[in-house]
Amino acid sequence: MIKTLMSSFDLGIYSVAMTISESVNFIPVVLSYSLYPYFINSKLNDNKFVANLIRFIKFTILVSIVLIVLYFLIVVNLLNEFIDPVYSVSISISKILIFSILFISVGVCSNSFYMRNNLEKLIF
Repeated sequence: MIKTLMSSFDLGIYSVAMTISESVNFIPVVLSYSLYPYFINSKLNDNKFVANLIRFIKFTILVSIVLIVLYFLIVVNLLNEFIDPVYSVSISISKILIFSILFISVGVCSNSFYMRNNLEKLIF
């Protein structure tokens, strides 16, 4: 669809930027699925579950912010060395796309809440 709006070169730039930024997005998913059994075990006490969920959301947001900072400090410099100069424009696009990790981490945490309370129909 993007190719119909832009050229093949622009599609290649966007594809490289998406691949780079998506390489970090698996970390909140891994954290959530590895801690999901802990949330299920706190099912007996709703107050404990909500407190743990809030703590987990804060933790994943903190991890996401650390990953964003590391991305800007370390990965951007490494990408300049390893990516073909033709695709170096994609680094600036990936700097914008990397902020999606914040929304992904909150979404994955909220999915744990929905699945625990049998509200899967609310997950899009």
